[in-house]
Amino acid sequence: MTRVSQSLSTFSQHEIARFFKSSRRVYKGPSFDILCLPQSKSHGRLIVVTPRKIGNAPARNKIRRQLKAIYFTNRFYELPVDCMIIIKKLPVSHESSEIISLLSSALHNFANTLSASHASQS
Repeated sequence: MTRVSQSLSTFSQHEIARFFKSSRRVYKGPSFDILCLPQSKSHGRLIVVTPRKIGNAPARNKIRRQLKAIYFTNRFYELPVDCMIIIKKLPVSHESSEIISLLSSALHNFANTLSASHASQS
């Protein structure tokens, strides 16, 4: 495993608390929400929150693994964004390609607003 894949979703409790406190919601849908913050490490990271109402532990872990695989294989960690996906219900209506396009557009839009705000501050 590469260094990025090993630390893709490693957060301290302090970082998670900061995420809930100061992140910006970039997508709100019926199945999941996406929250973003500027990256705090050398690469973007991902938190997947799956509440118990989603199912048993194997079902929740499967959702986490699938979303982390999408995040890693599409190289979203290269964007200057830390991302949190909060699952609200099973995304049975979303195809994998639809989830990829939603995640891609949300992360790229947030990254663009970050670069625009940094450019205006200069």
